[in-house]
Amino acid sequence: PDGIQKPPGSALGPLTFLGRNPSFSNPNFVVPNVHQFSAGIQRELPWRVSLEATYAGSRSYDLEGGFGAYNEPSAEFQAQCDVTRGGSRSLCDEQLPNPFFQVRGFEGTNRFSNRNLSRYELSRPFPAFSGFSENQLNLGKLVYDSAQFVANKRWARGVTINASYTYVPRWTETGDYVDGVSGLRMDGPYFSHRKHRVTASGVWELPWFRGERSLKGYLLGGWSMAPMLVYQSGRPWDMPGNVDLAPGISRDKMALPGKKEGQFIYGVKPCIGQRQSNGTYSLISVSQAYGCTEPYFLIREAFQRRTAMFRYDEFRRPSMMMLDVNFAKMTPITNRVRLQVRLEAFNLLNSPQYDERQYNTTTSSADFGRINRNTVAQSGFQRFVQLGFRLVF
Repeated sequence: PDGIQKPPGSALGPLTFLGRNPSFSNPNFVVPNVHQFSAGIQRELPWRVSLEATYAGSRSYDLEGGFGAYNEPSAEFQAQCDVTRGGSRSLCDEQLPNPFFQVRGFEGTNRFSNRNLSRYELSRPFPAFSGFSENQLNLGKLVYDSAQFVANKRWARGVTINASYTYVPRWTETGDYVDGVSGLRMDGPYFSHRKHRVTASGVWELPWFRGERSLKGYLLGGWSMAPMLVYQSGRPWDMPGNVDLAPGISRDKMALPGKKEGQFIYGVKPCIGQRQSNGTYSLISVSQAYGCTEPYFLIREAFQRRTAMFRYDEFRRPSMMMLDVNFAKMTPITNRVRLQVRLEAFNLLNSPQYDERQYNTTTSSADFGRINRNTVAQSGFQRFVQLGFRLVF
């Protein structure tokens, strides 16, 4: 409405971004590094089977992160507004005269247009600005360990089989800030950690009419089938930003990783507690309707410090399994020309996949902690079949 502001460049000096939330980069940033290592053995077993077992690991250091609490009021001040510690929220919310009202340089911000600001805003170390963020901090570390197994059944009687299994007991992330004011930092599974992955594939030359020099041989012989199966266990669920875990409750008791009930896929039991004026926590209505008897998740109050990690190993999204099949036939036309016919079916079982979907994180929703398949689209694709022809010279 007021037009486009002309970028001032460096002309404003220390008055740049008045009333806004500037960010800056760490001048001492170093390039992250990773150490990768593996050791394995391979053996040939009877029946033309080879087996390979490998340990593979890595350690990543100095990963990039950020810190967004530079210009936040102190933890001691915010504790006075935290009702869980005997404080009063009204202290931080109280509206006080705004010393920056209509002051040149603050145009386009609430500090310029509002006659009052909250005590919280005016208690920032630099109240002429909102939040400060520093980027390119060397905060993070990743630790990865895995056991990998590969089995191969060599070609015999028209059959070859390949199978692999990867077990990843640990892929952890540490470093980034869960709560910048308290200094609590992340310590939990990496966002793409899957503990188990299985693949199996092979080729089978169908024996019927193979090599038969007849019309049936030309039409029905020479087919091969190549299936491909992939299974992956679920990734970690990203915790809601407004809840903490109830103390003294085992996370295994809270978790329902991928449990299916009708149209729902559950990740956790939706047992949510809301703080009451007497300091106790009562189950909200949607949790009572589910049948909860005690709260597992506690809605965080204003100015209360976060204690929950971004992700937990026990809270995982649904697993994924997919089967594809390929049928192929090579028919000689002449001594030099062959015709290949390919019939390929992807997601043969037409299995809906939700492994890339998050469980609902809205605490007021009846779908908290679950996926409603009537309202959430799957992350995979439906079955489709394609037919192809190719001349090989």
